[in-house]
Amino acid sequence: MNQKANRYAQIDVLEFVFAILIVCLHISGNDQESIVYLIGQYISRIGVPFFFTVSGFFAYQKVKSELPKVYLKRQEVKLVRIFLIWTIIYMPINFRTVFVNYDKNIVQAIFAYVRSLILEAPSYMWYLVALMIALIPFVIYGTSHLTKYTIGALIFYIIGTLLNSYRTIVGFDSLNPFYDLFVTSRNGIFFPPIFLAIGGWVNIIYRKKKDIKMWGCASLIAYILFVIEVTYVINQVPKGEDCSMYFSLPIVTMMLFTWALLTFIIRESKITSFCKRASLTVYCSQYGFIFVWRKLIGNDNEFMLWLLVVLSGCILTCGIVKFKKCFSRFLRK
Repeated sequence: MNQKANRYAQIDVLEFVFAILIVCLHISGNDQESIVYLIGQYISRIGVPFFFTVSGFFAYQKVKSELPKVYLKRQEVKLVRIFLIWTIIYMPINFRTVFVNYDKNIVQAIFAYVRSLILEAPSYMWYLVALMIALIPFVIYGTSHLTKYTIGALIFYIIGTLLNSYRTIVGFDSLNPFYDLFVTSRNGIFFPPIFLAIGGWVNIIYRKKKDIKMWGCASLIAYILFVIEVTYVINQVPKGEDCSMYFSLPIVTMMLFTWALLTFIIRESKITSFCKRASLTVYCSQYGFIFVWRKLIGNDNEFMLWLLVVLSGCILTCGIVKFKKCFSRFLRK
């Protein structure tokens, strides 16, 4: 087993861990003493930034060995394919919801549904759309001008954070034209660019093999700052308000990702291979399984709901793997 394979297997495991914890964000209510709520706010919030950072890490590495446009085209096709598959799967649920919200006016419902696909990306698919948008400038420009790209990305992230988690605190919630158009600043323009840049910087740092203890201490300090900021914000804004962007989030993501890369060595195995496949499936399927299980068991037991959604996503992953193997054998006959 080569060193590269050993080092990167832990990324697959961490992505899976964050994927199952992100479910907590989407099933928790406003009970700030609920364990599911606390996990969602204080741990799961790091999940999507971690995904973006991983994408930046590998994008920065890949474009050094192949043409940026070739890599970009391959990634964009992959992301579009995944987005279209899950959009089609969720179309009956999402369109029905929009149709009812617009008093069953078919024209308005179609317009609203198309708008939500482009700007909102319902069913938690916003991550895929945001990554599709953000990868373009990062691969074409950011990988070769990382310092300048990082400065620009940081400016956009600061603005986006003020328009997201801090909008009530600083009075930006009155900027109706912005929210009428973009709905939220948690999109491909404001959110992922800084984390893609961080992925690039981590790729550089990782090669230099810096002091592990230093990164461990830095990660702990960064996480404490993150907890303090999250606590302050959620106690200042109305319950249920979208708080996804924090000033400390890029710092804690960079520290934790770098520390994990330098510290943990996990051998590739069936478990790590499963984690690699399951992370995306669990993330994308959670909306549908949450919808189904809420109909069956309700919302009262959040932990049981979380467990059923995660198990359903894992079982679906096994089913997809099995189907691919059977289909592949069928084609070879």
